[in-house]
Amino acid sequence: MQTHLQKKASLVRGLTSDRLIYKAEEKQLLEKNTGAEVVDMEGFAILNFFAKLSVPVAMVRVISDDTRHDIPHLCSAITSSGNLQPLPLAIAMFRQPLAALQLIRGSLKVLQEVTSCLFSD
Repeated sequence: MQTHLQKKASLVRGLTSDRLIYKAEEKQLLEKNTGAEVVDMEGFAILNFFAKLSVPVAMVRVISDDTRHDIPHLCSAITSSGNLQPLPLAIAMFRQPLAALQLIRGSLKVLQEVTSCLFSD
């Protein structure tokens, strides 16, 4: 996968978490304690499932937030099956507008870059 993507993606050290990490301080502490450059929260279930089957897994992730900023506390908006609930999501974003704006701005920027990268060549 890395060979195919070449210069379009970077290989980084990641940490997969079974819960949402939304506080900048906690993200920074994880980075310091583990050396992880990214923390993935959505891939935990996938990795856990395939690990039980002894199936190797590779992931390509788009990073939309950094360790300097909090993101909204979205735990109440995520169901046990991992789906987002629109009303609780809107409420969580409304309660933390600056964090929501930062997350949205970062997501849009990265999605634009990824789209451009995928459709060039």
